[in-house]
Amino acid sequence: MKCRIHDVVRRHLRIPVLLSAAALGLGPAVGAQGARETVDGISWVYETDGGTAVLSASTVPRTTEGRVVVPEKLGGVRVAGIGDYAFHDCSRMTEVVLPAGIERIGEHAFQDCTALVRAELPESLVHIGYYAFAGCISLESAELPRKLRELGNCVFHGCTALRSVGWSPALETVGASAFSHCVALGEVRLPPRVVRVGDFAFAACTLLRGVALPDAVKSIGEAAFCDCPSLETLALPAGVREVGLDAFARSGLRRLVLRGGKGAVIPRGAVPEGCEWVDGEGKALEPYGGGAP
Repeated sequence: MKCRIHDVVRRHLRIPVLLSAAALGLGPAVGAQGARETVDGISWVYETDGGTAVLSASTVPRTTEGRVVVPEKLGGVRVAGIGDYAFHDCSRMTEVVLPAGIERIGEHAFQDCTALVRAELPESLVHIGYYAFAGCISLESAELPRKLRELGNCVFHGCTALRSVGWSPALETVGASAFSHCVALGEVRLPPRVVRVGDFAFAACTLLRGVALPDAVKSIGEAAFCDCPSLETLALPAGVREVGLDAFARSGLRRLVLRGGKGAVIPRGAVPEGCEWVDGEGKALEPYGGGAP
């Protein structure tokens, strides 16, 4: 999947589209500036910041093939960050290994690395930027480091081969469109501290059939699980108080369990017609409270 407007965006489905860096005017500068050091045959471009090194935009040639190991040090200092667009469009790279000490991955850092099957992320990682792995259509799994508290917008958007996610126990927020169009994703069991599932977070995950939400969840964003035709049953924790527009629209939902009874405010149209609503004990509930449309 090269950077382009998704042809799957529909008239009533406002999933954020993935535009090319050039179209947005945000692409990395040609011939990234900074210090250079050759390690394992790769001329790494980096900048120093506060005694650590950060890889610059376009640090790796797009023709780089196979497995790539990022050095622990450049210029004698620890590599602490992967800059914005650092590996953008390295379409022949199949695996990347980030060393211990990496704390941040920038925006679009690995976007459109279409051959990337595996990314080894260190436990030191605390931040992953927007669109960091978007369009990595060969990426099969993602293991999120234990310190990661927030998964930003569109991080894995359009990763069509992604089948499994190892969740960080510290995770509190799943950002907007974080996993939208991950069509191979079959099950999601969010970790216990997640409070919010963002807008379009799992939209158009067509094989998604199982979703387990922790008791901490209080908010389900707009269209968070829309266009998930394989999703037939879902239980909302008792603490959920906000459900966004079209949250489950055009899904396969047949049974919605509200563990807290009618406490959650669910807008009309958020749940497919014909879906059975029950409380935590299996007692039937009137959809939307049974009021007038």
